[in-house]
Amino acid sequence: MFRHFLFTTFLTTSLVGFSQDYVNTGEIEYVDRIYSQNIATAQLHPYGDDFAHPIVRLGANASLLLEFDDLDGDFKNYNYTVIHCTSDWKKSDLFPNDYIDGFFQFNITEVSYSANTYQPYSHYMLALPNQKMRFKISGNYLLVIYTDDPERPVLTRRFMVYEDRVSVQMNVKRPTDINYMNTHQEVDFMINTNGYEINDPFRDLKVVVLQNYDWNRAITDLQPRFIGNGQLDYNYETGNLFEGGNEFRFFDTKNLQVLAMNISKTELLDLWNVFLSTDEPRNDEQYTYWEDINGRFIIRKINSNSPNTEADYSWVDFRLDMPNPITNGNVYVYGGFSNRQLHPVYQMTYDYDAKAYRATILMKQGYYNFMYVVKYDGFPQPRMEPIEGNHWETENEYQILVYNRELGKRYDRLVGYSKLQSTLR
Repeated sequence: MFRHFLFTTFLTTSLVGFSQDYVNTGEIEYVDRIYSQNIATAQLHPYGDDFAHPIVRLGANASLLLEFDDLDGDFKNYNYTVIHCTSDWKKSDLFPNDYIDGFFQFNITEVSYSANTYQPYSHYMLALPNQKMRFKISGNYLLVIYTDDPERPVLTRRFMVYEDRVSVQMNVKRPTDINYMNTHQEVDFMINTNGYEINDPFRDLKVVVLQNYDWNRAITDLQPRFIGNGQLDYNYETGNLFEGGNEFRFFDTKNLQVLAMNISKTELLDLWNVFLSTDEPRNDEQYTYWEDINGRFIIRKINSNSPNTEADYSWVDFRLDMPNPITNGNVYVYGGFSNRQLHPVYQMTYDYDAKAYRATILMKQGYYNFMYVVKYDGFPQPRMEPIEGNHWETENEYQILVYNRELGKRYDRLVGYSKLQSTLR
């Protein structure tokens, strides 16, 4: 019981402090982020496909589904709005009626409540576009969930609306440059304009390349090497390289009464406590393949037809053995469940007696992918290589987004989208 009290105090303190930091700035951040301590397990994906990324084609008979839990377990009047963004995720120069057909703001009406769980919660769902709000144009969007003031959100989520104006042919291969052959992957691609007029591809076109939908490591500064016959060639040797990384670690808590793979112990106190098997750095190990879901997570509970409201929450204990702490940086548990952000809640603490990094995180039952990353002092982005290693064989998913700022327009159209699963083994 004392252990659970300490973990509860740690999580609440971290989240409250994080939320207060946001209130002091008074600004929305254009990232996937949870701002309120009572909000958990936020997911945004195409309706009917929990594993797909939040992108939908303009005018298609399809929608995105947002789901999240309120751990207070009561009903709150949550509202939503969307903000159109530039290709680099800043607020565009458009007014809401330029990109929204219908209401600019509305309330979430679909809510249900947890059943037979130790942690009570209410579960909210929202589909976009819907009869109240439809999108007129393509591009990047930020979904904002709030109670009273949209400038004080409880939750923000990025999503994209694209058009099939251009097509992309992509190839992922082992790097040509010998200096990166064992650690990186090369992403070559060709854009076919299909008759779509682009006045100046060097000025008007912007291409974004993502690995596993991780915007922290996006490549955004590529220019076409050759242009001709309706094709733009992006076949580079070094500018289009990604660190290969490693296959994601995983655990499965769909049955809290059974020890699944990578779980060493479970116990029930006020809530369930899950102790993962002790992890070790893999940066010096040879590559080993296993099937992962590239950093995603999915909520599930054994023998349940409604895991959204029947899955329980548990304290998950992560342990990473290291003989000495990293003196010039911090270690985080990282993945889709952490919004791929370096939040204080996911930062690990070094235990000098155990000679290990530790973190305890409240998580809903399900199947999770994760990695351990290092955020070095003075560097903005997390690094996977120091703990997880880099391998050219690693299976990764790549996404390419093609934006066009037409002459005289005030926004970036998303005119092409493509994705590809690398298979280099």
